[in-house]
Amino acid sequence: MKKKRWQQRQIFLINADIFKVDVVIAVDSTEADAVKWMKKNAHKRLHEQLAEKFKGWDEDCKGDCEGRMFETGGGFFVFIRSNESWVKTFGTLVHEMTHVTHYLLRNRRMPLSEDTEETYAYLIEYLMSEAARKML
Repeated sequence: MKKKRWQQRQIFLINADIFKVDVVIAVDSTEADAVKWMKKNAHKRLHEQLAEKFKGWDEDCKGDCEGRMFETGGGFFVFIRSNESWVKTFGTLVHEMTHVTHYLLRNRRMPLSEDTEETYAYLIEYLMSEAARKML
């Protein structure tokens, strides 16, 4: 049976231009896939730094690891494992995009509060909409 698009190995970029940040999402990708993608698509210094951060992803994520987020010094790199269930994969994606949102907005001196929660919600909505558009 052919895999659905969201189950296929892929790496793609989401631009969060208003915050001058890129988010790279790697679905069912290995460390080698990520490094290869970064060599082709990122500044040399950045892909060398990330290659170090990615070390151990393949080994760490055998078993129950569904996703992981790395800061890249100008954005974020998210690994997720697809699942037989879109609901489970989507849940993992929401989880990791929530991490991205919290790191990004805290770094912009916007801690989560009653005054900033709408900004958090809009950013998560945007990231999830863009990811779903590319995955579905």
